[in-house]
Amino acid sequence: MNATGLKRQAKKTPPMGVTTKVLLGLACAVVGIQLWSLRIASAIFEVHDDIMTTAMWQHIADSSLQQSSQPSGWSDMFKMPPFDTIHDFAQGPRSQRIVVGYTKDDLLNGRGVSFHDKEDGTVHMNTFQSSSRNVPPIDEGTNRTEKFAGMTREQRSGGYSAAWLTTVDGLLKTERISTDHLFTADKINLEYGHIAMSIDNWNLQAVDMFDFFVHHLSYYERVTGKGEELRNDTIKLLEVMQDDYEQNQFYNNPSKQRNGHTLAIVAYFAGDSKGPSQRRSQLFLNMTIKTVASIFPNVAVFVGHPLDYEYVTQHSGLNQYLYDVQLMKDLRSFDHITYGTSVTAKTLFQKGVYSQDDFDFVYYTESDELPHMRNVHYLLRHTLQEPDPRHAKKNAAPVIIPHRGQPFSIPPDVSADTVQRWKKNYDKAYLNGERTIHDVPDLMTSSCCFERPAVKNGPFINPQRAFPISEAKVEFIRQHRSFSHVAGTGNIFKQEFWLCEFSDERKLCLPAE
Repeated sequence: MNATGLKRQAKKTPPMGVTTKVLLGLACAVVGIQLWSLRIASAIFEVHDDIMTTAMWQHIADSSLQQSSQPSGWSDMFKMPPFDTIHDFAQGPRSQRIVVGYTKDDLLNGRGVSFHDKEDGTVHMNTFQSSSRNVPPIDEGTNRTEKFAGMTREQRSGGYSAAWLTTVDGLLKTERISTDHLFTADKINLEYGHIAMSIDNWNLQAVDMFDFFVHHLSYYERVTGKGEELRNDTIKLLEVMQDDYEQNQFYNNPSKQRNGHTLAIVAYFAGDSKGPSQRRSQLFLNMTIKTVASIFPNVAVFVGHPLDYEYVTQHSGLNQYLYDVQLMKDLRSFDHITYGTSVTAKTLFQKGVYSQDDFDFVYYTESDELPHMRNVHYLLRHTLQEPDPRHAKKNAAPVIIPHRGQPFSIPPDVSADTVQRWKKNYDKAYLNGERTIHDVPDLMTSSCCFERPAVKNGPFINPQRAFPISEAKVEFIRQHRSFSHVAGTGNIFKQEFWLCEFSDERKLCLPAE
């Protein structure tokens, strides 16, 4: 539009009244004060300009119209980022936490939700109006029953997922997670953050993969190769994927049920990496934090390197997504970061830094895994069940283990040069275009069923054959513009997988009659 056009518009615009001018002036003053305050906070905490994202500027404008320092209703339960202020984590965790969802007592005592375990292993979850102000109404307050395929013991050698969900009590009574072990054990690797929690406990996985799985981002390059072209292609794909998750906050949480009585603990490690490796780690972290926060809005990040602490707290743009950030200063090795995260979180609960009055549950994950849950409260309920004494050690804690979606790069995702350079790997993953890839537009309306146990609370059918990736029986699933990954779970080192059967319609994964 030219200058003349602007002048003509101005002449047609009616003059503002006195009341309008006063209100506009007050609004501008409020916004100006908030911007000034945030700039001061940025200077105090050395917040770089890249933390001032578009979303934060929008948040400042929105908050000038509705001041709120804590959740005040159902609309606040879905607010992203969850927290309103930049926080200096050197002073400890935030004094405020996000309170939303059912507590342990709610789930145990049927306040707003109840469960019916069927003889065939399926579970009916009934939700109804509750006096709790922290749980949004479902179907405008009408009663609702959702049917789930149920849980079973994890697949032998296939349950490793680098993530777990349990109660705070379960974490506290797991003896293998201890400060003494952290500083005296000789053989602790990055996998130990999962293994230490699962090895002596009662581990469960969903019969339907879509009830609970994680998308393992960093596996992508491991199975395709390395090189500058692939790194650049991977970063481009991650940025597209990141955009999808940010624009659609509940891709990974379609029920939109969130739980603030769970503390999510995230192990992050990038250290002094540079270039594409550093950028990739940062993209992993950004997507992990935001997908975790869409389910568990109270998130604590644990790091073992000062540069990681500086990045997370000051430069990542994630400050308002975080409840706490901990720098573990005394780790003996980079390999101890994941296990150190569990140990440090347990110690903070024991010391009362994290209150057992505030948190009932703990979700652990590495910083390269995006959680997908149909309904978080259905999963949390299973952490409260008594372990089956036939299959569990004495004093074992129930631990929910997600299936781990292993992504594979396929030619449509990357450049022709990358495909040609790594032709052998792509032929193996894509089967020259013959690989079956299922699009999953909505986790609520489709299923991927593992073979159901022969008896209730029994293990997966054993032996359930594991197929190598070279087999055409191994199918892929793909949700929106994310990496394609195996429809199943398995051993990533051998590239062998136990498969689930995909269905366009949601099923209860019952045996065929």
